[in-house]
Amino acid sequence: MAILIEEEKKRINWFALLSVIVIAGILFVTVYYLFFINPASIEIIIPHRLKVLEQVEQIKFNPAEILDNPTLRNLSPKVTPIIPEPTFNSNPFK
Repeated sequence: MAILIEEEKKRINWFALLSVIVIAGILFVTVYYLFFINPASIEIIIPHRLKVLEQVEQIKFNPAEILDNPTLRNLSPKVTPIIPEPTFNSNPFK
């Protein structure tokens, strides 16, 4: 009597294989779009901010012009001077 032992054929898990391929494809596409493609939306958004920055950059500030202004020179202080008080009291409960 002969014992017949047959090896079972390994079945391919098609669902797992397909899932791995889809996930690898999604990762590839994501990395490609994040690092290798320059989106056109950035070109539209940035120039507006650069125009505002250019306008601010063109402002000229001359401190001498402000400090030599006669209106500024005619200002007088309206604050009453602070009178120093003693630093401690002989009786703190008064």
